[in-house]
Amino acid sequence: MNSIKENLEIQKHEIEAVITYAENILRRSPEGTLRTSTSNGNKLQYYIKDGYTGAQGRYLGKKEEKLIHGLAQKEYAQKLLAEARKKQKTLNRFSKAYFQQDFMDIYNNLAKARKKAVIPYELPDNEYAEFWQQEAYVSFISPRAPELDIINGIFTEKGELVRSKSEKIIADKLFMMNIPYHYEKPLMLAGYGYVHPDFTVLNRKTRKEYYWEHFGMMDDAGYVEKAVQKIETYERNLFFTGEQLLLTYETRLHPLNTGIMDNLIRKYLL
Repeated sequence: MNSIKENLEIQKHEIEAVITYAENILRRSPEGTLRTSTSNGNKLQYYIKDGYTGAQGRYLGKKEEKLIHGLAQKEYAQKLLAEARKKQKTLNRFSKAYFQQDFMDIYNNLAKARKKAVIPYELPDNEYAEFWQQEAYVSFISPRAPELDIINGIFTEKGELVRSKSEKIIADKLFMMNIPYHYEKPLMLAGYGYVHPDFTVLNRKTRKEYYWEHFGMMDDAGYVEKAVQKIETYERNLFFTGEQLLLTYETRLHPLNTGIMDNLIRKYLL
């Protein structure tokens, strides 16, 4: 449903741009209309009809080429404007009828007792996110974390043990913004086996999952080599950066850029 709304908004903006374009042309167009004819079989001739020139109009020679173009552009703009306004009315009528009631509203408007007895066609966003968040899995870090890590380790606001301060920053930001995520949830990649993305994240509105990897030692040559191999493995499995794969980086001299982190969250997860 959201994708339909987004596409309609794109169409509305495009139509509005066409209307503005056509109206701007018509405001500076010359008076009159253009008539065309051919003589000697293929020679094209132009005439202007403006109410003073009779039914045939006045012939326009080569010296009046600017007027010819102006009248032709005017006729084009008039047709363009008429079609754009027609589409605008159709789109507005469709939007009003289509979004008068969302499928989700039917379930949301049920009495609480009836909700308990109904399996909805689609869960509301918050219920879906809660269901997604409760999915059980075995984190990569938990089973093998020694007792010393549990006592002195780095914990998120959500109470999870993570590997670095930067991972804590990312996790806490997601938690603060009420964005559902799983930490190091296993993911099977063909030709490689299981990987454990730092964060598997859910966009509540689109219900799309993203895999967020933070590479925290990009000044270490061996680490960089492994990071490149990992990214290539994602891409061989059709998880491309900026589509379903989100990446952040840091070195000892250049820590995690929280501004870029915030931009990623706004662009993909809200």
